[in-house]
Amino acid sequence: TDIKPCLDVSDFVQDTLTEGSLSVIYGESNCGKTFFASDLAFHIATGAPWREKRVEQGGVLYVSMEGAYGLNNRVFAYQKDTGADLSNLLIMPCTVDFIDPEGNINEFISVLDKAKADIGDIKIIFIDTLARAVGGGDENSGQDMGMLVRHADTIRAHTGAHISFIHHSGKDKAKGARGHSSLRAAVDTEIEVSRNEGDEFSNVKFSKQRDMEMQDDIQFTLKQIALGVNRHGNEVSSCIVEPVEITTPQREAIL
Repeated sequence: TDIKPCLDVSDFVQDTLTEGSLSVIYGESNCGKTFFASDLAFHIATGAPWREKRVEQGGVLYVSMEGAYGLNNRVFAYQKDTGADLSNLLIMPCTVDFIDPEGNINEFISVLDKAKADIGDIKIIFIDTLARAVGGGDENSGQDMGMLVRHADTIRAHTGAHISFIHHSGKDKAKGARGHSSLRAAVDTEIEVSRNEGDEFSNVKFSKQRDMEMQDDIQFTLKQIALGVNRHGNEVSSCIVEPVEITTPQREAIL
């Protein structure tokens, strides 16, 4: 047979995310997963290297279904600290129903077409969170998760964009992200963010890569950035991600 090796993978974040595919970034509450996701978003919007890895610049749409207040402050903090131009980043504080067959997916696709005029080709769409995206659906239902994946496939086919769901861990951390197994079967990349009680850093584990080799765990901490003073005279701040390298005993404690 005339089979040749595939030497190139369309990874727009080197060794991490591939074009037009599906990923899930998950973890328990307050583990830093949304900070991790927004940090990825900032680097893709600017094309700046991420963790010394190549990043191809492109339009980024962040659908913030739980409100945009915190994300807006994160954007301002990142710009203040780095001076980055985030004009390729578009934040949408709205709800998109990925479960209802007669829902607003088609309307959302129309919005994506308009967004393309503002930020160019959309490289990645973050959906924060998957729980809000399923609305009244059941995360443990194969039928509902199947509908969510089909809607995600429709969006990917129309835009060519990568879709990344921000999600929660299940009760059994060993089983990965919460919900029906059909979701994990469908995703190309699965990233777990965790933080042990008492630690000042979060750990990032690449628990699934369909088309690329698995990476070692990485860690980050949060750097506080002062934004200003509110009408009550209190200082308002936000945080940005700061990579850290942990010692061997700390790494063993994670594992």
